[in-house]
Amino acid sequence: MRDLTIEERYKAQAGHFEETPNGAKFVCELGSFELTNDELRRNHTGYLRRRIEEMLKSSLHEDFQVDMSPYGYRSPEGKNLRLAHENLRYKLQPYRRKAERAAKQVAPPVATPPPPQPEQARNPFYEFCLKSKNVIVCGPPGTGKTYQALQLTKLPIVQDRFAFVTFHQSLSYEDFMEGLRPEADEKGNVRYGVRPGIFKEVCSWAEEDPEHTYALVIDEINRGNISKVFGELITLIEPDKRLGAANEIKVTLPYSGEEFGVPPNLLIVGTMNTADRSIALLDVALRRRFSFVELMPQPELLREVAGVPLDKLLTALNHKLEANLDRDHQIGHSYFMGLESLEDLRFAWEHKVVPLLQEYFYGDGERLQSVLGKEFVERAEVALGSGDDAEKRDVFRLRKLPDGELASALRRLAGAQ
Repeated sequence: MRDLTIEERYKAQAGHFEETPNGAKFVCELGSFELTNDELRRNHTGYLRRRIEEMLKSSLHEDFQVDMSPYGYRSPEGKNLRLAHENLRYKLQPYRRKAERAAKQVAPPVATPPPPQPEQARNPFYEFCLKSKNVIVCGPPGTGKTYQALQLTKLPIVQDRFAFVTFHQSLSYEDFMEGLRPEADEKGNVRYGVRPGIFKEVCSWAEEDPEHTYALVIDEINRGNISKVFGELITLIEPDKRLGAANEIKVTLPYSGEEFGVPPNLLIVGTMNTADRSIALLDVALRRRFSFVELMPQPELLREVAGVPLDKLLTALNHKLEANLDRDHQIGHSYFMGLESLEDLRFAWEHKVVPLLQEYFYGDGERLQSVLGKEFVERAEVALGSGDDAEKRDVFRLRKLPDGELASALRRLAGAQ
């Protein structure tokens, strides 16, 4: 199977739609195909994909497989065919709106909720997500928030029908929903086309396949500028505002001009570290539209390693952290999971746990000593200058203990010796 040539690609992209008595007709130099009003009223990406495949096969006498990537069509071998289907969708939009208006004059739309899911494929967390639609899993660092969210995607009821994104300060509405992106033609000229973001893409998948559940996992949701990233979506994601719901809302997107709504079979699951200072960015509007599941440390999942009872060690540390800071600044069980030897324990303690506590008590060595104890944090006196009159100050320094002393000190810290 060969790729389309540059000339063939642009012949397809240069096509246009014409009105017909029963819908619309796509015409280009490689062929044509028609879409009926019934097809136009549905989400039409799937029809475009299938009809373009048929048109290419008929015109070029070869099979081409089209996928749903926003960046173009690909052959089964994975080579990019670069047919901009978003451009075709934009051209088709006026005909789709006309078909929708005609349908509303005949009969009002009927809300059809997704069919019930198989009981054997459900679990408590899925049931909670299904009821709320929008969920944030929150808790201190290391409590398994991302792991819990991703477990949802491994259920048979979701399987591989999900997308994953991590929020950060540079993420924008144009990345998440849709925006303009530069594209070069065969002559090297640059133009700007509308490209869908990950949220619009996963909504498109879910709308075209209403019989299955889809999920969008947003890791570190509180690290992004929520108002900037979500925009008008903050209203559309509410369960009663989704497509087919009693108070269904659609909006016209600013770049493509398409009408857009959020399908009811899409679950949005975010994760949030409650010890992160950027938690303050979550405003009331976002909190009202999400349900929260709190994951706290589970010391019962830990066992003894090198004679150190890790469950008691984690419990003792978290009691001190809660007393010195608050419950959101505890540490999770995952920091001590998977350890097999004293060497593993030393690595986790010195390179994961202690650096986190240093961050918690930045510039406050005395409180760090109150949590870790004098065996791990020692007080020393330093002179600022020379001579008997030099000013002296106390400093706090971490101690690196040999293996034998490390295990004994951790047992004492855990209250087991």
